[in-house]
Amino acid sequence: MEFAAVRVITIGNITHEIWLKDMPNIRRIYILLNDIYIVRAFRQYRLEEDLFAKLIFLMRSRELAIKVTREYGNIYNPEFIYIKNRDR
Repeated sequence: MEFAAVRVITIGNITHEIWLKDMPNIRRIYILLNDIYIVRAFRQYRLEEDLFAKLIFLMRSRELAIKVTREYGNIYNPEFIYIKNRDR
């Protein structure tokens, strides 16, 4: 199953793209988005804030977003992003 997410922000004549469709495996980001949705439904607002901060941190750095979307087991992945046994 392949997920593609594209968001375009237009301010005046400036267009910025936050793109994920060219990344190899965006499952971890998709899981993070689902987790944010679930904790909001259960009204766990502090946890939602932490997860949302993680998402913002991830989306501000394209280099980190590329590292996170690499295939599981790649030696260049940052260790703190792994969600064990969930993204396989």
